[in-house]
Amino acid sequence: MDRWVASNGLRVKINFDDAFNRQKNESCSRLVVRNERAEVICSRTIMHANIPSTFAAEGWCVFRHSILVYISN
Repeated sequence: MDRWVASNGLRVKINFDDAFNRQKNESCSRLVVRNERAEVICSRTIMHANIPSTFAAEGWCVFRHSILVYISN
């Protein structure tokens, strides 16, 4: 896994990932937003139910966290 590298200037770095439980059809996604000093300025963990596949879990993760970042700005 690559080491986290801080962004330059007024930019923020956004990382997100998800995990999928095939037996329960559940997923969990996490978002972390850091500033140029590597300080966490926003984070969120969301549990999702009734997710049929890993593909759907990844898509749902991107969709939900894209909305969160848009609303936060």
